Amino acid sequence: MGNAGARPAGRSLGDGPCPTGTGTIAVPPHARGQSLGGRPLLRELGIGLVPYSPLGRGFPAGRTKPASEYATDDMRSWDERWQGENYAYNVHAIERLKSLADTKGITTAQLSLAWLLAQGEDLAPIPGTRSTKRLEENADAVHVQVSAADLARITEVLPHGSAGSRYPAAALHSFTTD
Repeated sequence: MGNAGARPAGRSLGDGPCPTGTGTIAVPPHARGQSLGGRPLLRELGIGLVPYSPLGRGFPAGRTKPASEYATDDMRSWDERWQGENYAYNVHAIERLKSLADTKGITTAQLSLAWLLAQGEDLAPIPGTRSTKRLEENADAVHVQVSAADLARITEVLPHGSAGSRYPAAALHSFTTD
């Protein structure tokens, strides 16, 4: 079940339990404004979530560059979050989160994953990586304790998630929520 499938009008339980056990959705701290709406229904149905791209294609890890520096076949070359003022806002937000991570002795990627894990036991993020070092670093996020003050700071830095839409307006007509 994708994130568009978690809506009351779209569920049909018939006479028994819904056979779906997990769904997928993007929920890194910088994208959360677009992502958390269907969770109450999923929880009601006992459906867990496996967040895809929980490290936002490198943004929380600080390994990013402006859209113009990516190949044209890389989605970051057209994604609004990597464009102009949106990119500047998002980089500044990640720098602020890095300051918080530094005080905890962790990386921004670990902070991002710890934030996500703090959102509920029904989430099981599986970040992608190309290296054993990053795999180990990401796995260590399960040991990171985030306090209420940490969560409040993250919300202060990114009250509505990142600047810029995840998908261009021209593509949104193909998505449905009913």
